[in-house]
Amino acid sequence: MNEHVEKYCLSYITSKLKPDFALLIKGEWGCGKTYFINSVINKLKKNNKINDNEIASISLFGVSTLKDLEEKIYQALHPILSSPQVEFVSALIRSALKMGINMDFTGDGKSNASLTIGGIKNRKLRLDEFKKKLFIIDDLERCELNLSIVLGYFLELIIKSKLKVIFIGNETQIIDEKYPNIKEKIIGLEFLIKPDIEKAMRTFINELSFSEYKDDIYKISLNVINILNCENLRNIRQCFYNLKILLNTINQINAKFEENYLLEILQIYILLSLQKIQGDFSNYNDVNHAIICYKIHGSSLKNYKVKNGNTDKALATLNTYKRDYPLANCWEKIILDGDYTLESIKLNYEMDIKPPEIPEREETKTLIYFLNSWRDMDKSEFKETIDLLKKEFEDGIYLHPGEILLYAFIICYFIESEVIDNKKKGEIEKEVLNFINNNSDKISVIKDWGMFYSYAGFEIPNKEYIKSIKEKLYIINIFNLYKQKKIELENLTNSIENDINPFLEILEREYFNIPVLSLIEPKSLFDKLNELKISEQQEFIRILKRRYINNSTKENYKVDIDNINKLKKLYEDEIKENPKSYNPRAVYQEQIVKDLDEIHKKLSSEPLHEPGA
Repeated sequence: MNEHVEKYCLSYITSKLKPDFALLIKGEWGCGKTYFINSVINKLKKNNKINDNEIASISLFGVSTLKDLEEKIYQALHPILSSPQVEFVSALIRSALKMGINMDFTGDGKSNASLTIGGIKNRKLRLDEFKKKLFIIDDLERCELNLSIVLGYFLELIIKSKLKVIFIGNETQIIDEKYPNIKEKIIGLEFLIKPDIEKAMRTFINELSFSEYKDDIYKISLNVINILNCENLRNIRQCFYNLKILLNTINQINAKFEENYLLEILQIYILLSLQKIQGDFSNYNDVNHAIICYKIHGSSLKNYKVKNGNTDKALATLNTYKRDYPLANCWEKIILDGDYTLESIKLNYEMDIKPPEIPEREETKTLIYFLNSWRDMDKSEFKETIDLLKKEFEDGIYLHPGEILLYAFIICYFIESEVIDNKKKGEIEKEVLNFINNNSDKISVIKDWGMFYSYAGFEIPNKEYIKSIKEKLYIINIFNLYKQKKIELENLTNSIENDINPFLEILEREYFNIPVLSLIEPKSLFDKLNELKISEQQEFIRILKRRYINNSTKENYKVDIDNINKLKKLYEDEIKENPKSYNPRAVYQEQIVKDLDEIHKKLSSEPLHEPGA
């Protein structure tokens, strides 16, 4: 891909002629500019065309003065004299001289008090040190010193010596107005580097010593990278580095994995890791949504959001798919929390290999039978099945929100199509709403909101005539769900003094979308927390911050605001009763108060979204 650039660079570096100009290797961040030059240098070293003593490399990152620049040049030309070890010895010698100790380094019996060690006393650069040298100057765009000074400095050296210089940088990020003018005087040729992803991946795989699945990692990565449109080689190498850590952990499980199982783990990790590094994830839900986007839609999460809209409704359809992929319950922790521990991964692996419980087979309900078969029914069977369906609904056979919505849609659809003409759609809507009101405490509670859009493999169209039914079911489901969770939370709160971890775990997973603090009495929670170690209280607060600050626009979190404030005041009262004097707990509790105040302000400042917005 960059073969012509490589050929020219090889010729430029090895030529005996004096070029009197520098080269510029340019490109976007992470495209592989530094990697490319290192490859060229390594090829020359391998063929004995250049050695380390003839090369000096510096980065302009952080260079803000001419003195900084010359210091970096000196260190590159004198790596031994500039090493930490020599600097340390220099410091010892300076201390000895200050104490009047005679230092005789030459054995002539005379004190060498003025001897320069490591260039400490006078680091001067001589022109002859630059002859026949190759200088690699990286991070041009990160230099804080005026680039006219930097380029002018090297221009003078190039003219006065046989110095060869290759600059590396991202020109799109250079804002120095004088740069184009001075660039013309020193840069003889400039090359735009295109990321050679395939070659770089092979290098990374060998460099990180992947002993197994080398070809599989390459093929999987290439496919994922194409879908994500990822061209940042630095991101890819970071992904591979962490993949190596994951594989090392998996190898400790000492199990014989099915090949497809492990290959799917590799695929999911590379997919998620690259999107995380690119900054595409903001919460735990994004991680699982990204897997579904890839598996079902062949898309990145970012592109899915662009195409379908970053709304609760658009993302809800992703929740309708089963998590039928390896390590389904720990990808969020691996990717977002960096939890590569053996215990977590092994536990999820054991869950994967556990045989599923097979429920007793039930007779297919009329609703599902009708949905699968109505197109092939004759007039008599169709009428008989519709009548039976209506009777079963009135008798309370269908209590799942998905079943209720499908029933309402079917009847209204056939009325609209004039297949059924005994009632109007408005009458059916009213009947279903009355049924919901009369059976509100019996309707099944669902945690997967996607079932309001799809049930039992059948899509529930968002028709106007079932909109009010859907909204009513949504409200009742939230009420029943919260009532159920309130009881569970009370039991969990009462047990946190024995072990807080189950409580913390459930807050981040099953209860992620639940406004937890509105369902717990603040004083009861505080009393339990206050009995725990400070470290456990801090972990609880950290999880609250992850929930609320990263997801402050979630409208169902707004109801937690009052109890967050009450919890903060309880901590403030505790500090007043037990101030900091000889009480280190109070120091940490003051920070907890600040964290709770931050959460409260964040939630209070975010506008409340309208339902369905």
